[in-house]
Amino acid sequence: MATCTHCSNDLSTGTSCTVEALHMNGRRFSLVRHRRRRGDTNGRCGDCGVRDGGLHHLGCDLQRCPGCGGQLISCWCSWDEFPEREREPDAWDEQAAFDDDADVIPLAPSRPVGPVGPPRGQVPLAVAVAPCRARHHADLASVAEWCLASGRSVDLDIAAMAFELLLNRFGGSESPLRRPDVAHLQQIDVPNWCAIADTRWPASVAFNVWSVLTWMDDVGRIPPGSDPLDALREPLRCYGGLDADGCEQPDGSPRDVDCQCYLPFDPTVPAGMIQRVVSQRHLEPLIALVHPPDPSSLDTFEHAAPLLRLRKRLRSVDYPIDVEVVDWSFAGRTDAVGTTPPLWLYRHEPSARRGYDLLGLDEDGHVFQVTRDRRRKAGYRWKASPDTGVRRAFSY
Repeated sequence: MATCTHCSNDLSTGTSCTVEALHMNGRRFSLVRHRRRRGDTNGRCGDCGVRDGGLHHLGCDLQRCPGCGGQLISCWCSWDEFPEREREPDAWDEQAAFDDDADVIPLAPSRPVGPVGPPRGQVPLAVAVAPCRARHHADLASVAEWCLASGRSVDLDIAAMAFELLLNRFGGSESPLRRPDVAHLQQIDVPNWCAIADTRWPASVAFNVWSVLTWMDDVGRIPPGSDPLDALREPLRCYGGLDADGCEQPDGSPRDVDCQCYLPFDPTVPAGMIQRVVSQRHLEPLIALVHPPDPSSLDTFEHAAPLLRLRKRLRSVDYPIDVEVVDWSFAGRTDAVGTTPPLWLYRHEPSARRGYDLLGLDEDGHVFQVTRDRRRKAGYRWKASPDTGVRRAFSY
């Protein structure tokens, strides 16, 4: 059983770390909470296992340093919680230079040249966005009036940064705004902008971007041909942790929207269905329309019945690969198309980020594989396969 050395919590339970901030020279720096990323289903951190909305345990590979923005366990920032460790002597210290047993001495020292610089992220956000606020002064004043009338608070510093990134995005400010553009804004553009400006990444980006997008829609500033407003705000709910009204949810609250952040918006998707990537082994991802899983049934084995039937058959023939139900998450159910029956789709969580296809099973647990077929409108078809075809869906 692995435990956190700072809060003594068991890492396997997904409990949040109790350390909310780090300290340096009497100053307090808040830590960024874990947020579910695109493709995740259970929302837990891949290293320390903390649940969505919780704080990473100190020592987690994915924890950001609030000073430099890099990996916390490998950066050079001097935090009070991490007393400076003694470095191993390199080959250029006095003892190694005169040691008769030292056969080889490297030509370059391993210690960094020159003094280590101060931690990054020391520029206040208000100072970093001052030029942006000057350029977008009129729009920010209008946003402030709109938020006051709508009963929403607004951070004009973050709003100015959002205007700067939206107007200077790839394709220009007049190009249609798409759902993946908003996902790219909050996951990539904002962190990169803050790193270049040497300022810290603000925590309430999604809340303020929601206000900016809604204001742009009300005053007609969203470019023609853009995705609908609800589609543009989906990444703010999925990755940003907002509810349907654009308000921040309590820490640890489940997401009420399925992740489609980086999929193009399709107005022909029937109500009650979503898009799901079933294969990424081709130049373009293959997308299926599925009925999303009911959150109330995920804690039961109701959705796992086809998977259990497949496991039973594989065990009856002593197949060397076992299907562990706990390693698979239910991704949704497709409708019957032609001779293809309704399929239950599953994702192997340990292999989810390696590009493996989703596993398709019919009601009796028979395997169906994705096969490229350019004659089909969707670009693929489901092909019945022997039970051994389960190997294409995970790494073992």
